[in-house]
Amino acid sequence: MTTEVLDIVVRLVAAGFLGACIGFERRIHHKAIGIAGMVLIAIGSTTYMLLGRHLAGLDPSSISRTLQGFLSGI
Repeated sequence: MTTEVLDIVVRLVAAGFLGACIGFERRIHHKAIGIAGMVLIAIGSTTYMLLGRHLAGLDPSSISRTLQGFLSGI
């Protein structure tokens, strides 16, 4: 159980860090969305895909459906 929680936390922190890097680059170039917005998008996207990964134990096709829904939302 703790390994799962640690894995999820590490993935969310990594997504937040990468989102912050992208947001910092956008802020330097005076784009519309900055650091906080990109961090929220990255963490939300990661959470959504982790949910699909968790549901894959119940239904193997849930990852493809989750990814399809995510991409159509973009």
